[in-house]
Amino acid sequence: MLYEDIKGARHVVTLVDAAAAFDDASVLRWLHARQPLEFTDITMQLAARGGGLPTLKWLRSQGCPHDMNDIARVLLKSRHGAATPPKLAWVRSCGGCDWSARGMTDMLVAALAHGTPALARWLRVEGARWPADLTEVVKTNVKRIKTCNLLWAVQQGCPFGRWTSEVCEFALGHGVLSLVKWSIEHSARWGSRS
Repeated sequence: MLYEDIKGARHVVTLVDAAAAFDDASVLRWLHARQPLEFTDITMQLAARGGGLPTLKWLRSQGCPHDMNDIARVLLKSRHGAATPPKLAWVRSCGGCDWSARGMTDMLVAALAHGTPALARWLRVEGARWPADLTEVVKTNVKRIKTCNLLWAVQQGCPFGRWTSEVCEFALGHGVLSLVKWSIEHSARWGSRS
């Protein structure tokens, strides 16, 4: 099995990597009890994508090699809801991610694109500012966007922006018909034109 890491390189997945990916800390501990584990450069990334916080913490405590900024990017780009407030808080406690105003807005855009309203809500509480408008989210992450997150953001005060025919065509060109329908249905309500 091959895994493409956050930088686009392909790696063969080892038994240890697979156990980390499937959040099986018991298998990791069992393997570790028999012999020292050989972590790879992707073990933590796979754990971030599919594992729980206890697995990530255990791997870090065992010296598993990682770049905490890469772990944050994997969490935020995962379509499986891997990024949760506790995981991002842990990443921050380990010195990972860009927590500047711009960095937090970028994380919020990622959360709106493929996270959950809970993650976006947490980032807002932590101080993340809204993007300039929702078209920024669409043009950045149109293939993975969750329409329900856009509605939540607008209801919470995120600027809707001007959904021009160009923005709608961009979304249609990327196969996101539901997003275009949603923008048309809500444009009059929120004061924009499609």
